[in-house]
Amino acid sequence: MSMEYSLDRYPQFVEDYQEYFAYLKEFDEAVAVKHYQRFENTLLEILIGNPYRYSYFKETGAPYHAKLFRVGKKTFWIVYTIEGNVISLRRFWDCARQPGTHGLR
Repeated sequence: MSMEYSLDRYPQFVEDYQEYFAYLKEFDEAVAVKHYQRFENTLLEILIGNPYRYSYFKETGAPYHAKLFRVGKKTFWIVYTIEGNVISLRRFWDCARQPGTHGLR
């Protein structure tokens, strides 16, 4: 029997992705909507599937897990932790940013 998980979106995670998708929408609303739907489906994939399948975030190690998410030529980390049956989404982090500036410890 598989465990059911719930998602908890930290405020910083929400701010990260809202900022990026608002930026994308300025250029092409249809593209922004398409990628936002992919983004939400990816979150459900983490929720429904096995969140432990993704390795620890390379910059921090445990307890942070990370999954890559690509939008066009940009790549982001979806960084999260797992505690019991709660997946806490921590950052939607642009891979091009300076390493170690994500604020995770």
